Amino acid sequence: MRVEVLRAIDGLDLPEEYRAFLRPGETETDSSGNVHRLPRFFYEVRSWQEAQALHARRIDAGRLP
Repeated sequence: MRVEVLRAIDGLDLPEEYRAFLRPGETETDSSGNVHRLPRFFYEVRSWQEAQALHARRIDAGRLP
């Protein structure tokens, strides 16, 4: 069995333009007043093609609807 390894990226180490958009680790309040913390860590995906291939493999393995 082949195991895919995705590298975890700390959102606080990203360039400012990405941090401003993703807001890693910050809190956000939804329309019902519930507070949620945005993710700080992300998986590195190098291209759109790689993202599509990973998604297809997860569907084939029955891990996604």
